[in-house]
Amino acid sequence: MRLGRTLPPAAAPVSLWAVANGLKGLMRGASEVRRFEGELKAYHGSDHVFLVSSGKACLYLILKALQRIHPDRREVVIPAYTCYSVPSAIRRAGLRVCLCDIDPGTLDFDHTCLERIFEERGHGLLAVMPTHLFGVPADVPAIRKLTDGTSVTAIEDAAQALGGSVRGQPLGTLGDVGFFSLGRGKAFTTVEGGVVLTSEGDLAAAITEELALFDGYTAPEFVGLCVQAVALALLMDPRLFWLPKALPFLKLGETHFDTDFSLKGMSGFQAGLARGWQKRLARAASARRRHSGAWAEALNGTDDLRQPEIPGPAGALLRYPLLVADSHCRQAILLESERLGLGVMTAYPEPLDRLPVLKPHTHSPDCPGALQVARQLVTLPVHPYVTGRDRQRILNVLLE
Repeated sequence: MRLGRTLPPAAAPVSLWAVANGLKGLMRGASEVRRFEGELKAYHGSDHVFLVSSGKACLYLILKALQRIHPDRREVVIPAYTCYSVPSAIRRAGLRVCLCDIDPGTLDFDHTCLERIFEERGHGLLAVMPTHLFGVPADVPAIRKLTDGTSVTAIEDAAQALGGSVRGQPLGTLGDVGFFSLGRGKAFTTVEGGVVLTSEGDLAAAITEELALFDGYTAPEFVGLCVQAVALALLMDPRLFWLPKALPFLKLGETHFDTDFSLKGMSGFQAGLARGWQKRLARAASARRRHSGAWAEALNGTDDLRQPEIPGPAGALLRYPLLVADSHCRQAILLESERLGLGVMTAYPEPLDRLPVLKPHTHSPDCPGALQVARQLVTLPVHPYVTGRDRQRILNVLLE
């Protein structure tokens, strides 16, 4: 067990001042939630915004709304390498998962594979989900060309991409509907939370009907949110992060397929935590862009470390992804990072086609690209707690 300064792999700073605002928001209740909704609408230029308890709840909400509109369509196309919460939400909504391989060079769909899926299974597809993995922008316009003239909805998975943009357009607004996660370790956090954005009137009406079925937070749950917020404010700092990291029951960084998650509307406490979010997000995004750009420059031309193809300059990524071709080298990097507390991590241990629990509910072609990413990926921290000295120490480990 390491004691001492330890970088989290991803972090969104929370202050005790923000926790105080959360308590004030709890007192204001629904008006605080409406304020946050209005600010998100203005920032993203979306006609409709819905606030819920998690990114998983966002996706479930969208899918249940789409089922009201297209009850005869049952499949959702997702990348074969993504967060396990995505198929969890699809299965909770009673739908089938259709996996599409990814391109290891872009972390986006393999578009040849995707076109084949549309040709062979388009009649039963409810939605397709371009995903900005780690904040690396997916080619959503290419997806829209496939869905134009069909009844397939483009759901933009921007769970890890709040604050990112492509050619001046905010990520999360490129599809028919998009969503963000505001969970721990995302670009911005309200402890737990999610945001749905759309300018499609019919879909917004169906989402409104589904959201009315969600619960609210109970008094004990408010206490739990407050305790977690204080813990985030104190323990995400690298000087103290070694403590929660050393506690195995917290299961930090682990991801699981689990359909038993809460479905709640966002509370005034969470909306209050978000007060001043535009400035806070801008500061954090500036740090992430700076660190991402530094990684791109420092690692340019390294033969054994493959960087993703990022449209334009390195953006406000959540983590900086690298593919390490040599498995022994990858393991050595991870072990040395763990020893030194440098925050270099893997992500999801297996591609989705290798999850036994999903097999009965999944259409799954071969996904060699997803398997390659699962076996070779490491991610570098880019959050505001990272210093220039941290970057140099990580670089030394990568290049040894």
